[in-house]
Amino acid sequence: MTTRAQMAAFTLSWVLCGSGALAQQPAAPPPGTWVGTAGAGVSVTSGNTDTINFNVAFDITRDPQTRHVQKWKGLFLRGEQDDALIANQLSLAFRNQFALTPRSYVFGQIEYVRDTFKLIDYLVAPSAGLGSR
Repeated sequence: MTTRAQMAAFTLSWVLCGSGALAQQPAAPPPGTWVGTAGAGVSVTSGNTDTINFNVAFDITRDPQTRHVQKWKGLFLRGEQDDALIANQLSLAFRNQFALTPRSYVFGQIEYVRDTFKLIDYLVAPSAGLGSR
Protein backbone atom coordinates (compact mmCIF):
# COMPACT_ATOMS: atom_id res chain seq x y z
CA MET A 1 0.00 0.00 0.00
CA THR A 2 1.40 3.37 -0.95
CA THR A 3 1.51 6.36 1.33
CA ARG A 4 -1.17 8.09 -0.71
CA ALA A 5 -3.50 5.08 -0.38
CA GLN A 6 -2.79 4.85 3.37
CA MET A 7 -3.67 8.54 3.83
CA ALA A 8 -6.90 8.09 1.85
CA ALA A 9 -7.86 5.02 3.91
CA PHE A 10 -7.07 6.83 7.18
CA THR A 11 -9.07 9.92 6.13
CA LEU A 12 -12.04 7.80 5.04
CA SER A 13 -12.06 5.80 8.29
CA TRP A 14 -11.73 8.99 10.37
CA VAL A 15 -14.65 10.62 8.54
CA LEU A 16 -16.87 7.55 8.82
CA CYS A 17 -16.03 6.58 12.40
CA GLY A 18 -15.00 9.80 14.05
CA SER A 19 -17.67 12.16 12.73
CA GLY A 20 -20.29 10.86 15.19
CA ALA A 21 -18.26 12.08 18.15
CA LEU A 22 -17.68 15.46 16.53
CA ALA A 23 -21.37 16.00 15.76
CA GLN A 24 -22.56 15.69 19.35
CA GLN A 25 -23.59 18.90 21.07
CA PRO A 26 -21.96 19.68 24.41
CA ALA A 27 -24.19 19.38 27.44
CA ALA A 28 -25.85 22.67 28.38
CA PRO A 29 -24.72 24.08 31.70
CA PRO A 30 -27.36 24.19 34.43
CA PRO A 31 -29.17 27.52 34.63
CA GLY A 32 -27.61 29.92 37.09
CA THR A 33 -29.22 31.82 39.91
CA TRP A 34 -28.78 35.09 37.99
CA VAL A 35 -29.81 35.28 34.33
CA GLY A 36 -30.01 38.44 32.30
CA THR A 37 -29.51 40.39 29.14
CA ALA A 38 -28.28 43.87 28.39
CA GLY A 39 -28.18 45.91 25.24
CA ALA A 40 -27.27 49.32 23.96
CA GLY A 41 -27.58 51.01 20.60
CA VAL A 42 -26.79 54.22 18.78
CA SER A 43 -28.23 55.41 15.48
CA VAL A 44 -26.86 58.47 13.70
CA THR A 45 -28.21 59.79 10.40
CA SER A 46 -27.26 62.82 8.36
CA GLY A 47 -28.88 64.40 5.35
CA ASN A 48 -31.88 66.73 5.11
CA THR A 49 -32.26 66.25 8.87
CA ASP A 50 -29.63 65.13 11.34
CA THR A 51 -30.80 62.62 13.96
CA ILE A 52 -29.14 60.75 16.77
CA ASN A 53 -30.89 58.05 18.81
CA PHE A 54 -29.49 56.25 21.83
CA ASN A 55 -30.94 53.35 23.86
CA VAL A 56 -29.93 51.14 26.77
CA ALA A 57 -31.92 48.17 28.08
CA PHE A 58 -31.50 45.39 30.63
CA ASP A 59 -33.45 42.44 31.96
CA ILE A 60 -32.24 40.52 35.02
CA THR A 61 -33.87 37.54 36.73
CA ARG A 62 -32.85 35.97 40.03
CA ASP A 63 -34.21 32.44 40.21
CA PRO A 64 -32.49 30.29 42.87
CA GLN A 65 -34.64 27.28 41.77
CA THR A 66 -36.85 27.76 44.81
CA ARG A 67 -40.32 29.23 45.16
CA HIS A 68 -39.09 32.84 45.09
CA VAL A 69 -38.23 34.72 41.84
CA GLN A 70 -37.19 38.36 41.38
CA LYS A 71 -37.09 40.26 38.08
CA TRP A 72 -35.67 43.67 37.15
CA LYS A 73 -36.19 45.46 33.82
CA GLY A 74 -35.05 48.80 32.51
CA LEU A 75 -35.15 50.84 29.32
CA PHE A 76 -33.76 54.27 28.45
CA LEU A 77 -34.42 55.94 25.08
CA ARG A 78 -33.22 59.34 23.90
CA GLY A 79 -33.50 60.89 20.45
CA GLU A 80 -32.64 64.25 18.94
CA GLN A 81 -33.44 65.67 15.52
CA ASP A 82 -31.66 68.85 14.40
CA ASP A 83 -30.67 69.55 18.03
CA ALA A 84 -34.31 69.27 19.20
CA LEU A 85 -35.28 66.57 21.68
CA ILE A 86 -37.79 64.17 20.09
CA ALA A 87 -37.64 61.20 22.49
CA ASN A 88 -36.71 60.93 26.15
CA GLN A 89 -38.05 57.90 28.01
CA LEU A 90 -37.02 56.00 31.13
CA SER A 91 -38.81 52.85 32.28
CA LEU A 92 -37.85 50.73 35.31
CA ALA A 93 -39.67 47.74 36.80
CA PHE A 94 -39.18 45.32 39.69
CA ARG A 95 -41.27 42.17 40.27
CA ASN A 96 -41.18 39.79 43.22
CA GLN A 97 -42.94 36.46 42.68
CA PHE A 98 -43.63 33.66 45.16
CA ALA A 99 -44.98 30.23 44.17
CA LEU A 100 -47.85 28.92 46.27
CA THR A 101 -48.15 25.62 44.39
CA PRO A 102 -46.43 24.33 41.23
CA ARG A 103 -49.19 26.00 39.18
CA SER A 104 -50.09 29.16 41.15
CA TYR A 105 -48.18 32.15 42.48
CA VAL A 106 -48.60 35.58 44.04
CA PHE A 107 -46.64 38.61 42.95
CA GLY A 108 -45.97 42.21 43.78
CA GLN A 109 -44.42 44.68 41.37
CA ILE A 110 -43.65 48.34 40.98
CA GLU A 111 -43.03 50.24 37.75
CA TYR A 112 -41.64 53.72 37.16
CA VAL A 113 -42.05 55.56 33.84
CA ARG A 114 -40.89 59.00 32.74
CA ASP A 115 -41.55 60.13 29.16
CA THR A 116 -41.24 63.80 28.21
CA PHE A 117 -42.51 63.20 24.64
CA LYS A 118 -45.81 61.82 26.00
CA LEU A 119 -45.84 64.54 28.70
CA ILE A 120 -45.46 62.05 31.56
CA ASP A 121 -43.41 63.71 34.31
CA TYR A 122 -43.41 60.47 36.26
CA LEU A 123 -45.68 57.49 36.80
CA VAL A 124 -45.28 55.04 39.66
CA ALA A 125 -47.52 51.98 39.37
CA PRO A 126 -47.46 49.46 42.23
CA SER A 127 -49.51 46.32 41.74
CA ALA A 128 -50.06 42.89 43.25
CA GLY A 129 -51.88 39.83 42.10
CA LEU A 130 -52.42 36.12 41.88
CA GLY A 131 -51.36 34.12 38.84
CA SER A 132 -51.63 30.65 37.36
CA ARG A 133 -49.44 28.78 34.87
